[in-house]
Amino acid sequence: MKIIKNSNLNKPSSSEPSVSIDKDAFPRPLSSEELTELRRDMTESSAWAKAELARRRKNKGERS
Repeated sequence: MKIIKNSNLNKPSSSEPSVSIDKDAFPRPLSSEELTELRRDMTESSAWAKAELARRRKNKGERS
């Protein structure tokens, strides 16, 4: 693998608008409702991923 270094990657081009971001505003703490929703979403995603991996393992075993 060849690594190409380009010092211009972090410099905005003249055609890109300049955007100012208030760094003190981010990240903000999540509310209790947001934390609950995030935990639920992560639990669902984890369950889906485990089931998908099990399905793929089973299918791989049937093809061999």
